[in-house]
This record gives sequence, structure tokens and C-alpha cells, in this order.
Amino acid sequence: MKEHKTVDISSKNLHVCSAKNKKQGAASQVTFSHCYGMIQSKQRSITIKAPSELKAISDGDKWLYKSPNHYFGPNADGSHTNDPHFDSGDCFITKLFIPWRFEEKTGAKFLYARHIQNTTLMNIPSGVLNFKNSHNLPIFNYIPRTNLSYDVDFLHPLLSLYLLDDKKLIVETSVDREKFIHLEEQSNVKAFFKGNSVKLDKLDEKQMVHLT
Repeated sequence: MKEHKTVDISSKNLHVCSAKNKKQGAASQVTFSHCYGMIQSKQRSITIKAPSELKAISDGDKWLYKSPNHYFGPNADGSHTNDPHFDSGDCFITKLFIPWRFEEKTGAKFLYARHIQNTTLMNIPSGVLNFKNSHNLPIFNYIPRTNLSYDVDFLHPLLSLYLLDDKKLIVETSVDREKFIHLEEQSNVKAFFKGNSVKLDKLDEKQMVHLT
């Protein structure tokens, strides 16, 4: 099962350069395997991989995802394309959902960004989030309004979560149906008012100020 994990610390399961390629290259050759930015990224981030194959399609007027995983592709949302507070330009703004829930109890923040080894045509915007009050991780993807189609392979690295803290990053994964339902219910209950994550974060900050 380890080789099929879709969520893990980047340094555990991503290899920039295979042993064969290392032997073929000169000893003094500069490669990504020696890149400071790459090494630090792998040590300080979580990698989110595709939970199944995915095909993205656009004809310029509408978009579509095809996937054997009904949760990952066909369940995608495109309502943000018409958001009056954000100009989508010449793109459809889509939101993919992955079948996992996340929990981090300290409120640590993560930088959300397209993975450096995501070689697909996905266009993933960056942002900052935490998992103290919301346990979902939607993956936003901009699809150009043009004739286009591309494929994403199963377990292809999609997204990186960079811990915005000097603490050691530890990732634990499990298959626990009861825990999943519990985190799902927590997220759904808190979603009944607008801007819930922002408001709950501000409330947590006020409580921390009061406690200290």
C-alpha cells in the first residue's frame, strides 16, 4: 500500500533522478537532485497525488472532467467561474474534490501551490490554508476557454502543501471511516455561514490573545 499513498511528506516518495540517470550523467553535472530549492521543498512539504486517472476537456464553451473515481472528477464544481468578486478571464475556474479529510490541531498554516513535478497542463492557483476549522482540501484548477484536452495519471503529483512554520513536519495517514465521517460532519456544520473559515480563524486568534 505504501507505494500507492496519495498523501505523504514529499521527501519519502518522490525521486527527481533515477539511479540509472545518475550513472549516465557526469559527476559534476548540475541536476535537480542537487538543487537547494528542490531539496528544501521535499523536506518541508506534503505532496498530494492524483487519487485516480483524470481527463480534462474544454470546447471553449463548457468544460468536463472524466475519471473512474466519481468523487475526484465528475463531482467537480465550476461555480466560481461566475464569481462577481474574481475575474476568471479566459478560464473556467473549477474545483476538484479528493476523497480524503485532513486534521491539524495547532492551526498551523500551509502554503498551497502547484507541485514542482506536476507536468500536466493543470493551472493550480496558490493560497494559504489550515486544517483546524476546515478539513477539506479542494484543488482549484483553471481550464482555458479553448479546445483543449489533457490527461492526469494516477498518483501524478498535483499539489504541494508547504508548512509555514519551523516545526518538524510529520504526516500520518490512515483509512478510518468513522474518523472521516466525523471530520466531514465538522466541516459541513461550519459551512452554513459565509466566510466560515476566515471568521473562525479570527475567533481563534482573539482567544489566543486573551489566553496569553
